[in-house]
Amino acid sequence: MKAMKKNLLIAAAAVSVALVLDGCNRNDPASLIASAKTYFAKSDYNAGIIQLKTALQSAPDNAEARFLLGKALVEGGDAGAAEVELRKAIELKYPGDEIKVLLAQSMLQQNQPAKVIAQFKNQALSTPESRSQLGSLLARAYLATGDVPAARAALDKVLTDAPTDVRALTLQAELNAAGGDLPAAYKSLDAALAAAPGDVEATVFKAQLEAGQGRLEAATKLVESAVAAHPESLPARYALVSLLVNARQLDAAAGNVDSMKKVAPLDFRTVYADALVAYGRGEYAKARDLLQQILAARPNDLQALFLSGLVNTQLGSYAAAEDALLKVVAQTPNDPRGQRQLGVLYLRAGRHAQAVETLEAALKRFPDDTGLLEVAGEAYLATGNMARAADAYERASARDKGGMANTVRLAQLRAATGDSARALRDLEALSRADASQYQADLVLISTNLRQQNYTQALASVDALERKQPQNPLTYILKGMAYAGLHDTAKSRTSFERAIELQPGNSAATRGLALLDLQQQKPDDARKRYDVILAKDPKNVDAQLGLAEVLSASGRPQEEVRKAVEAAVAGDPASLRARLALITYLLQRGDAKAALAAAQSAQSASKDNPQLMEMLGIAQIGAGEANQAVDTFRKVLAMQPQNAQVAMRLAEAQVAGKNYEAAIDTLHKVIASNPDVPQAWLGLTQAYLAAGRPADAIAEARQLQKQQPSSALGFAIEGGVLMAQKKWAEAIPVLRQGLTRQPVPILVVQSYVALQETGRQADAAALVARWNTEHPEDVSVRTLIGERSLQTKDYPMAIRQFKALLALQPDSSRVLNQLAWALVQSGDVAAARGYAEKAYNLEPYNADVMDTYALTLLKSGDVPKALELLRSASTLAPANDEIRLHLATALIKSGDKAGGKRELDQLSKLDTNSPLRAEVDKLRQSL
Repeated sequence: MKAMKKNLLIAAAAVSVALVLDGCNRNDPASLIASAKTYFAKSDYNAGIIQLKTALQSAPDNAEARFLLGKALVEGGDAGAAEVELRKAIELKYPGDEIKVLLAQSMLQQNQPAKVIAQFKNQALSTPESRSQLGSLLARAYLATGDVPAARAALDKVLTDAPTDVRALTLQAELNAAGGDLPAAYKSLDAALAAAPGDVEATVFKAQLEAGQGRLEAATKLVESAVAAHPESLPARYALVSLLVNARQLDAAAGNVDSMKKVAPLDFRTVYADALVAYGRGEYAKARDLLQQILAARPNDLQALFLSGLVNTQLGSYAAAEDALLKVVAQTPNDPRGQRQLGVLYLRAGRHAQAVETLEAALKRFPDDTGLLEVAGEAYLATGNMARAADAYERASARDKGGMANTVRLAQLRAATGDSARALRDLEALSRADASQYQADLVLISTNLRQQNYTQALASVDALERKQPQNPLTYILKGMAYAGLHDTAKSRTSFERAIELQPGNSAATRGLALLDLQQQKPDDARKRYDVILAKDPKNVDAQLGLAEVLSASGRPQEEVRKAVEAAVAGDPASLRARLALITYLLQRGDAKAALAAAQSAQSASKDNPQLMEMLGIAQIGAGEANQAVDTFRKVLAMQPQNAQVAMRLAEAQVAGKNYEAAIDTLHKVIASNPDVPQAWLGLTQAYLAAGRPADAIAEARQLQKQQPSSALGFAIEGGVLMAQKKWAEAIPVLRQGLTRQPVPILVVQSYVALQETGRQADAAALVARWNTEHPEDVSVRTLIGERSLQTKDYPMAIRQFKALLALQPDSSRVLNQLAWALVQSGDVAAARGYAEKAYNLEPYNADVMDTYALTLLKSGDVPKALELLRSASTLAPANDEIRLHLATALIKSGDKAGGKRELDQLSKLDTNSPLRAEVDKLRQSL
């Protein structure tokens, strides 16, 4: 018995020793590395990574463990951590080319294409396979930086050495597809799949091409074939989930997520796919919670941040959405999708002006992006800018000839390659799902509002209301339409409904404030903004809205300026607030203050092209032409294709009397933009300023030959001749232009030239014939009417403005001009009726107030006239004519001292001023 116990003890001891030894063996670095390799062979990266991290705890300088960990992290999508491990492995002298390829891959996954190019473009590798792999990565890096020729050159080099390289052939297909050569793209993909049947990336991209052409069923089958061939491939599964979510096949997508959970439940792609399905189902809280798991471990993951922005926008968590999307924009400055979604967020949050600011900045860089143009159209609608809204929608339509839906589908599967930057395209398709339901309605509404078809606009808004009953924009647009119909009560009700849905909505608040002003209730308008500012003193929209109310209601300039400056102080980073202050100061003629504000803005936000452009404008206004030239050159270096900035540069060069430089600048603009009339007109003005009218005419005649069906060349030549007072020579040139194109400006130029040669009857006949042939045209009537006011041909002016009034019965401008012509012709009674109607439409327009006051003054109602003129003078302090009328009213009221003070100021006018004689005559009467 004792012997048996002894044997058992010996056996137990042996087993214990064996267990201890086995435990030591399993925990030594070599065993842990071997175990990790086994896990990796099963695609269980998380388990393998744990083994490697355990090995590194006891052997931190093990180069192989560092390399394998870096490789696993690349495969698992954690590129930042992968780069750290791979660089440590390189420091530890891990040999071979594979580590360099993996390092380049990790950097590219982190959206660092420029760094990849800088580090690896001259890298020499030893094996053909590694050279091909690195060459393909370099090609992708070049493509990411927009250098397509370099990308193609890198691919050509790879394919010369390895004509069946799958990665290179797939990227070649992407390049061909991006260039519109789909047959070549398919040919490259077929070659890739022939070399590697079932390759996931090539199969998925081929599916993408199929989806882009509307063949969704074929696309799905292709991805399903990739999943069938590689059931444990997370990229293939994710590609299928992405496609199914966008196709709204959410149950099927969820089934694939379940399969991903069985393979790698903790992998970020599995969690992300689960969040994507939740977002598609409208389970936003679930999606948010899943995304928080990813972002806790991967705070800069691009696709998780973007989807987080979408999810939090839907949840109304606007601050969280903004934070996520700003990070996306910072990581992808060359991709418009983040900026587009940021614009959508600001619209949903009621921050319409900020949406406009964001989208306009993006469109300066991406002027042809249909997604940006669509959202910009909505933003312009929300802020009441019908012309800009219609323009944005027209541009989007012109650039979407192939159909927006196809463009979106073409990009749906790009996330499967593991390049998170390209995943934004997939998410953009999801984010546009709601917009696609009502964008067509917005296009129709914007067109009707712009054309003042308010009844039709209301019908379109009714259709929008059925689709978007909880969208504040619906009621903002309804309020605008009712305002156009002068139905103040219904307009108010509509704007108030928008504010009920979204308290503090800036566009609806502004709409109500403008109604208050129109009904001469400036205190009510001001209180609307005071309420908002009491809760949020730094609200830029409210500060600028308050400034608008103060200015429109005739408050002192310093009070208005203080409100605009408060907007800047509230948010020094606000581009809109800065631009508003500079613009206000320029409009007030305070060039020095505008320049100081522009310089301050530039210091606060360096290298912003919009601010730099305003700085140049302020420099011109302040007489610093040479500095303006330098400023505009810097902007052009940032935006070399911006013709507007180039023309501003030429303007600065003319202001600095560097005419040759201006002419050279404008020639360059015309070479790139031959159909831009402003560039040709600028060139003409530069030649005239340089005293070279013959050269201007030569250019115009060259243009006539280049564009024989265009009237522009003839209009320019005729204009130059008129500038030289060669009226008789100008007439046949202008007539030739009219035979090419019936352009209103040519009619006006011809009218002037005929009058100057004494052919008044021919001039009148020309205008009468035009008006008969173009009964709906308002431009010629307007221009001839204004010309007639200048020449004091009041009968002609009255005829033109009465005809215009029949076409535009509610135009305060036409009513005002007609009233002015009538009062000057002596028909004060008729003038007063029209002036009063204009005043009721625009009670805070200084010109309208001046005209109405003049009719009252001539009718004997001096007190009311004086009250209006004092307000008008405050609104337009630089308007000398209003100041002269104020002096007249003061004298008639018995306040000769007050009248004299005004006249003393006006006596400083140049002796050539047309008002100077009236001022001197009135002073002598005192």
